[in-house]
Amino acid sequence: LPISEAARNEYGEDIPFSEHCRIRSRQACIKSSVKALEYAMKHGTRLHLLHISTKEEVEMIRAAKAINPKITAETSSNYLWFSDMDYRRLGSHVKCNPSVKTAEDRSALREALRNGIIDTIGSDHAPHLLSEKEGKYLSVPSGMPSIQQSFPALLTIASQEGIPLSRIASAFSEKPAEILHVRERGFIKAGYYADLVIADLNCQSEVHKEDLLYRCGWSPYEGEIFSAAVRTVFVNGHEVIGNGKPVMGAEAAGQKIAFYR
Repeated sequence: LPISEAARNEYGEDIPFSEHCRIRSRQACIKSSVKALEYAMKHGTRLHLLHISTKEEVEMIRAAKAINPKITAETSSNYLWFSDMDYRRLGSHVKCNPSVKTAEDRSALREALRNGIIDTIGSDHAPHLLSEKEGKYLSVPSGMPSIQQSFPALLTIASQEGIPLSRIASAFSEKPAEILHVRERGFIKAGYYADLVIADLNCQSEVHKEDLLYRCGWSPYEGEIFSAAVRTVFVNGHEVIGNGKPVMGAEAAGQKIAFYR
């Protein structure tokens, strides 16, 4: 039987959300990553693996990069912050695909970020309505709103783990621009667009519902305490966040991104 059907047979319609990491299993993650890595090593092609969530995948990517340096990998703040122990506390709010795994996997991912095996950080932002996330396991969609908390979460993790801030800047900005061949963005350089984030590294803050900018109105990070806070954001040289709040009239600051051929 498929694992989801086996869980239904065991629990009926009341499948605990803690079963998600068994239903969306580590074995499935490993098997799919193995297949992609084997093809990339065989043919020498570029490959960017998304949403790495297990320690086994980290070691596979480490070995594969030694054979094909064009292989890169991404994870999200969700896998670096949460663990399977949070299912009991957060339930559907931490249900995402791939599933959040163990604290041991989380530690391996943090170390992989430190040493560059993980190249980039994605938000995996999925702003489902709270009403959509309040059903039973089989009816609740996977995904969580996270883009507003990704950067302060990573700055907090960097402080906890002694990860250089240069690695965070690389994973959030420089490496994505390099991989995707984005023109004149991603680096602080003369002639480049001023897409900048200024953070206070000594500002401990708790995530409160009233401070969320999501239209969906919730976040799995509510109640979490970060050791850093975003203060100012510039997009194309225009200030769009000031003192941690949106700047009125700044919505039109975006521009079409250009790519190198």
